[in-house]
Amino acid sequence: MATGANIRRAIRGTCSPRSADAVIADLATRQHGRSRRGLTSSGQSGRTRPMLALARRATASRCRRLRRPAIETHRIVLPDDEVTVEAGIPVTTPARTLFDLAAVVREHHLDAAFQEAEVRRLTSPTSLDALVARYPTRRGTPTIKRILEDARLTTGITKSELEKAFLAFLDAKGLPRPHRNYLVLGKERDCVWPEHRLVAELDSWGAHGTRRSFESDRLNDRETILAGWRPLRITYRHIVRDGNRLERDLREATTLAARPAADLLA
Repeated sequence: MATGANIRRAIRGTCSPRSADAVIADLATRQHGRSRRGLTSSGQSGRTRPMLALARRATASRCRRLRRPAIETHRIVLPDDEVTVEAGIPVTTPARTLFDLAAVVREHHLDAAFQEAEVRRLTSPTSLDALVARYPTRRGTPTIKRILEDARLTTGITKSELEKAFLAFLDAKGLPRPHRNYLVLGKERDCVWPEHRLVAELDSWGAHGTRRSFESDRLNDRETILAGWRPLRITYRHIVRDGNRLERDLREATTLAARPAADLLA
């Protein structure tokens, strides 16, 4: 995330020194005054105009486009829901930043930035879906759509849909069906092949995307392994995007434990 110092350097890189100092001082003054009146960082107040709009007008009025070697400047007035404040300086929201990156970086770099934003739990008033709908012809929009569609494979599937998809996958690949909701070590498991001592948990993001689930899933796996069982975790994305690998792994898992003990030790 950009710091106040970085933002100030960026302003000084695109404005004349006098204009840059004036903008920074003006924004700092506005931020200080609003903080003393108990305003939030978004500048919301019943009778006071939003700080973001004031800051953008101050920047636009004082920072004129400069011609400098190796520096390309752009000016655009963004809606309030695409801008936030960092150290008193207006910057784009995480969603708008990703949307802008889509136009200038390769898809794998954008996907890495998307994952980092997710790890940091960065949120925005306006979602990426809303920005795609707002600017449908913007360069990079197809890339954003592909990344969002891939993310929905994890977040947009229910447990029952995942179970149906997994059983259909097993049938299509000629793999043995498991016992469903089977007790292992006193706990109900999604899919179990007792003859292979194999346990498969079907993980949807809605059921396993919390801190408590993160901890309990790993504890359950550890207990299962120590008791001589082999746990697997399967997601909807594994089925629809990585089916060949999943088929290979399941085929091996459902034959390995069926071999004689002497073969396993060889």
